[in-house]
Formats: sequence, structure tokens, C-alpha cells
Amino acid sequence: MMYHFGIGPELVDFIIDDSPLKQGLFTPGMHVPVLSSAVIAERKPDYLVILAWNFARPIIEKNAAFTKAGGKFIIPIPKVEVV
Repeated sequence: MMYHFGIGPELVDFIIDDSPLKQGLFTPGMHVPVLSSAVIAERKPDYLVILAWNFARPIIEKNAAFTKAGGKFIIPIPKVEVV
């Protein structure tokens, strides 16, 4: 999705992935750094885009502290939604 829509490091600072095997690497094609979810508490972003839209609910539930601190999630597919 990132490559198709030209979403690269100029628009997205980082990607979160829970897999330690992917952390410290970069996304294919767009070269956005892949980091652990600990970065959410460190950097305190205003918004997080959920690219794995089919796992949106578990991701939001797992990151309840982010939303309690005022953060919002953007779910781009199947319909753009901000929660």
C-alpha cells in the first residue's frame, strides 16, 4: 500500500512491527524504518496509521495507553476512519 500510494519517509516517520526480526530494518521500496511499539510512548505521535487494517481492533486495544493519552488511529481501508 505504501509503495502504491507513494507513502515514504517524507510522510511517515516509522513503521511499528512487533516482530523483532523486522525491527531495525526498512520497508521494501520506500525505506521507512521499522521500529518496536516502545517508540509510541517515547515519541508520542498524534496519529498512527494502521496499514494492517484487518487487525485494527486488536491493534487499537493493545495500544489503549496511546488513545488514553489523546492519540488517534487512522484506518485507511476499507473506508477511511479516524478513531
